[in-house]
Amino acid sequence: STEQNLLEDLIIESIQIYGFDVTYLPRVSLNTDSIYSQYTSSAFVDAIPVEMYVKNVMGFSGEGDFVSRFGLEIRDQVTFTIAKSRFEVEVANGSFVNTYSSANVLVSNGNYTDQSISISRPREGDVLYFPLSNTFFEIKYVENEEVFYPLGKLQTFDLRCETMEYSGQIFATGNTTLDNYMSGLSLGVVAGNTDSGANNVPGAINFDIQREFDQIVDFTENDPFASGQY
Repeated sequence: STEQNLLEDLIIESIQIYGFDVTYLPRVSLNTDSIYSQYTSSAFVDAIPVEMYVKNVMGFSGEGDFVSRFGLEIRDQVTFTIAKSRFEVEVANGSFVNTYSSANVLVSNGNYTDQSISISRPREGDVLYFPLSNTFFEIKYVENEEVFYPLGKLQTFDLRCETMEYSGQIFATGNTTLDNYMSGLSLGVVAGNTDSGANNVPGAINFDIQREFDQIVDFTENDPFASGQY
C-alpha cells in the first residue's frame, strides 16, 4: 500500500543518513561433506557495499577482549540493521554473480564449478566488513521480526554478528583492500606449530625431542610393574 511504501522509504532514508557503508561478503562453500552437509573450507569471491545502521550505539557488546587458554581472543558483538528492499536490490537480485573463473588460485583449492549464485536473504555464515573499526564480522543470526509487522509489512533485517575468526578462508573479492588484508594471514604463522600450508615450521619434525626421549626410555629392560611377564 501507499502507507507501507512511504514507511519503507523513510526507513531506507534514515539508514542512509545515520548508518554506515558496510561491505557484504557472501560465503561460498568448498569441498562440501555430503554426509555431514558441512564444508571443509570456504571462500569469498565478491564484496558488495550496502548501507546499514549500527544498533549498538554505545559500543560493541559481547565478551570483549580476554585471555583464554589459546591466547588473546576478541569476541565483540554488534547488530546491524539493513532494509529488506535494499538487500534485494544490491545482493539478492543478481549482484552476486562472481565466479572462480576470475581467480585462478581458487580453482585449485576446491571442487567448485562456475555458476551464478543468488541469495534471497542475509545468511548466517556470511561476513560483513565494518570500515569504521576495520573489523570483519560473521553473521550469527538473522532476525526479520525485530519490529513486528509495522503497517502489516516487514521492512528490515537485523543481523547479529560476532568478530570473525579467520580459519584459512580464501579471499578473492576483487576489492584489493580486503584481499590484501587477508592475504598476509596464515594458519602456519598464527599457530606457530604445524600446518598443511607451512611445511618448514621449525621444530615440526621433532628430531631433538625424539633423540632426548631415546636416551631416557630403554625398552630392553623388564617392566618393573609387570612382574616379569613382559
